[in-house]
Amino acid sequence: MKKSTSFILAGLFFLTTTGVLWAATVFTLTAVVPAATGVSISVASVVENPTTHAIISSTPVTGTALTYSTMTFDATNKIWTPPNYFAIDIANIGAGSPHVTVAYAEGSKPTSQVQGLGNRATVTYKKVVWVDATHNTETDISGHPKEALIAANDDFLPALTQGGWFKMYVGVATDATVTNASPFTNADLPGTYTGTLTVTTSLT
Repeated sequence: MKKSTSFILAGLFFLTTTGVLWAATVFTLTAVVPAATGVSISVASVVENPTTHAIISSTPVTGTALTYSTMTFDATNKIWTPPNYFAIDIANIGAGSPHVTVAYAEGSKPTSQVQGLGNRATVTYKKVVWVDATHNTETDISGHPKEALIAANDDFLPALTQGGWFKMYVGVATDATVTNASPFTNADLPGTYTGTLTVTTSLT
């Protein structure tokens, strides 16, 4: 095989140096990426170090019941917080990015309690881009800042996460820096607080 290749190259060199014209052949290359076949939604319960914010564990959640672990009292900041929050990844099964809408509806709260879970939790929206097998990059989605869960009524067109996928974090508030959101304190009544987060996806 090596001999044949050497011979052909020598022949081409001879022809071109003697002024004989030769034709160029243009090849058209085509690759077809299949259309997405659906949208995948995966949820994980994330626990991180409260000081360094390094992730300690990320446990997949099956089903649709997202229950925060037992809250503990932070005596320094005088607030109640659970050890975990939820990360929800939404991506096409295939190429492209999905169209996502997010809406929250307040559920139950203790009798006489003024504000519910919607005012005690926040949601953060991210665009995630795959870098390599060990990590991804996350950036805020333009026009959709972190907000109180009660305010969640958002529409995310595919262009907002083009080149990556959609992700949101839902956690109990740890400060009052987000409008209409504040932590659980001893001023809140004991009991169960609930709400529903509706995520609608399409391949539009």
